[in-house]
Amino acid sequence: MAIAVGPAQRTLVFGPRGATSLSAFLGEAQALAGRLGDGDHVLNLCEDRHHFLTGFCAAAMRGQATLLPPSRAPEVIADMQRRHPRCQLLDDATVAAVIASAPPPDVVIPGIAADNLAAIGFTSGSTGMPQANPKTWGAFATGTAQNLAALRDLWPLDAQAQIVATVPPQHMYGMEL
Repeated sequence: MAIAVGPAQRTLVFGPRGATSLSAFLGEAQALAGRLGDGDHVLNLCEDRHHFLTGFCAAAMRGQATLLPPSRAPEVIADMQRRHPRCQLLDDATVAAVIASAPPPDVVIPGIAADNLAAIGFTSGSTGMPQANPKTWGAFATGTAQNLAALRDLWPLDAQAQIVATVPPQHMYGMEL
């Protein structure tokens, strides 16, 4: 499955830095993927949505699952690191530095196997120990397609869909949409 679809020059991310095209974003994600370690997991603590999405896609490109902790409390992060000892932490400063020095984009859209584990989200733990909720790349792609189909009549057929996120990037609702 393609990691993204649509014209390479379409806007994928819009934020304080302005618009970022799909091709530029893929260049950023590929640059970050080249700097990730060999572990099986990435603990993505980015609060900036652009940085978070870059880290998520970079991990997927390397076949690594993104860990989505139920909170950023130091004891929760320490527990994640204990349970996944080879995970790499990503934060906004790390991703921003890579984005700032990313090479010109390569418009090749990489593929990700549908059965690759893309993320492990965790319940809040309000009823006990947080429970892991693994999601494959295919599950995310299916959910995205269903969301787009449900929202399709909200914009003209020839317009690019634009959705403003209002939940933290690590929140499952935010991930699905």
